[in-house]
Amino acid sequence: MSLTPAAKPAPLATMRIALGSLLLAAACGGASHPTAIGNGAAGGGPVGPAPTVGWHTDDSTDWGGDFTVTGTPALSADGGSVLIARQGEDGARGAPNLALEVRGRDDRATATRVVLTADQAVGDESQEPVAPKPDIDGANAWIAAQHAKAGFAPIAVAEVTADGEGFLDSSQWRVAAGAIGLTFDASAHLVVTDGGKPVIDRTMDGWLVKPYAPYDGAGPDEFCDNPIALREAYVDAAHRVAVVLVAYRGTDTCWEPDSEYHVVAW
Repeated sequence: MSLTPAAKPAPLATMRIALGSLLLAAACGGASHPTAIGNGAAGGGPVGPAPTVGWHTDDSTDWGGDFTVTGTPALSADGGSVLIARQGEDGARGAPNLALEVRGRDDRATATRVVLTADQAVGDESQEPVAPKPDIDGANAWIAAQHAKAGFAPIAVAEVTADGEGFLDSSQWRVAAGAIGLTFDASAHLVVTDGGKPVIDRTMDGWLVKPYAPYDGAGPDEFCDNPIALREAYVDAAHRVAVVLVAYRGTDTCWEPDSEYHVVAW
């Protein structure tokens, strides 16, 4: 099914992208949009309120509600790790889901807490939907423990400009955040400049979706392609780190993958 950004549901779908919930809901996936100017603390330990997870009750949905998240993505006080709240669009179903991750500057997860999967939210599809009961207290306790060790603070959101009508209908995206500039295109070529000097210039092949057969027995000329797009960006110039949310386009036969966050550091 082909979705458009205007179709994305609220309130949390910062990961529910409506192409369909990638890229972004918000989704896909739902990140908050912090107004903090990055994490300027010198050492570890809490520097302010920890990010939080909540559950917004909405009886108009099959799931009875959706997640709310504040203060993410967030950077540790030493600039060495990022706390991310990942929410996938879950294709046609759009079921609520949430996983919390701490990632290093190399974009690799060092700690993960799965709060709810989309399959858990859906339950037995042969039965009437039952409202999920995510462990919100446990999720916030996990965040608090990570915060106590690392002192996370929200990363400032940066404006993304595109060369098309919307981020999903574009082929190039630009971000400017003080001395930091970032460009990204449909081939996943990423360029980051700091003070006008290139610090990253490479194609992020691992972010792309490889062509795949749309169904069993598809012919050699039949394949699915899910183009990539840059949906959101967060930049902390002082610690030389950015977090980007990439989304993917889909069609009626080639559903788009969930949006995904990536940490970029230099």
